[in-house]
Amino acid sequence: MLRCTSVRGLRYLGKVRWLSSTAWPNAQDKEQHIDPSETYLMYTDGASRGNPGLAGSGSVIANREGRVLKKVSVYLGTVTNNVAEYYGVIHGLNAAKELGIQKLLICLDSELLCRQFKGEYRVKHPDLVPLMQRIRDAEPHFQSIQMQHVYREDNTAADALANQAIDDYLNDLVQKT
Repeated sequence: MLRCTSVRGLRYLGKVRWLSSTAWPNAQDKEQHIDPSETYLMYTDGASRGNPGLAGSGSVIANREGRVLKKVSVYLGTVTNNVAEYYGVIHGLNAAKELGIQKLLICLDSELLCRQFKGEYRVKHPDLVPLMQRIRDAEPHFQSIQMQHVYREDNTAADALANQAIDDYLNDLVQKT
C-alpha cells in the first residue's frame, strides 16, 4: 500500500534540496550501480497550461546523496493538471523499474494526489481511475514505495522537466511552420 509520511519525519530529504534548482547535472551516468537496500528519491510533477491545456510531466530520480540517475520529460497533449500529475508518477515509476530500483520515496507537490494514494480521498474522476490502477499495478515491482508531499519550491526540478516537455512541443510546432 502506498502511503504518505510526514515531511518532518524524513531527515534525509534536506540533503537533496539542490534538486529544487535547475542546476542538476546535464549528463546521466551510463554505468549506474543500484543498491537494493537503498531508498531512492523520485521527484515528480505535472504541468498544464490551461485546465485542460497543453501538458507535460517530469520526474527526477536520485540517490540520497543527490546524484541524479534519471530524468524523464514527457509531452502529454491536452489534459488536466491532475492527469498530468498522475502521468508524472507513472513515467517515474517506469523509469525506476527500468533502473532496477527496489525502494522508492516519491516526492510530489500535489497534496490531492498524495491523499488519494493514502486513501483519505477517493479517486472518483473517470479520467483518473485507470491512471491510479496503472500505479497500483506497478507497485508489486518494488519492495517498498512511499509517497511524500513536498512544497512546490522543493519540487522545481521535476516542474522544470514537465514545463520543458511543453516548451519542446511548442518549439517543434514553430520550427515546422
